[in-house]
Amino acid sequence: MILEKWMVTSLPYIPAFRHLECNGQPIYTPNGELASYVIIMEDITESLEKEEKLRQSHLKTEIAIKAADIMLWEFDVASQLFFSDNEPLNGYDKSRPVSMDIYLETIHPDEREEMVDIMQRISTGEDFSFTFEGRIKLFGSSEWQDCIVNGAPYSHCENGKVLKYVGTRKNNTELHKKKQTSG
Repeated sequence: MILEKWMVTSLPYIPAFRHLECNGQPIYTPNGELASYVIIMEDITESLEKEEKLRQSHLKTEIAIKAADIMLWEFDVASQLFFSDNEPLNGYDKSRPVSMDIYLETIHPDEREEMVDIMQRISTGEDFSFTFEGRIKLFGSSEWQDCIVNGAPYSHCENGKVLKYVGTRKNNTELHKKKQTSG
């Protein structure tokens, strides 16, 4: 049971609201009668404040990613799947992984060979970073989108093989259109 807004005074005349977690257990005599009760209270204020700061940080990051039209991805070498935030390929549902085949289907045929090479290298856990600039047709769009995809190793096993990569895909289509019309 969590007691909200339990007031304690930490400094003279400066009250502070604290969050306390309370756990209790009855103590019985050998013949089964209630003898007493033990209650343990723990101040969990700092823990809850840290959780709230982390939640706020995640929320700000999510808003910034969407506002900048950036997709954040993680590739797991073992499962050979991408897990993504702000990704139309998974219906914007980060719990739905995306296969390498689905990603490759979205790459323009003239640029697909370069991405196939990158996918082969990450699928084996090769330790390298990459940048790919190319056209991608995202679900729900009839036009090719000018995108830049960056990736780098994130986690390694003992033998040096990469276990996970992280990266971004930035859609630069609108920026390119503005440059073309103004230039």
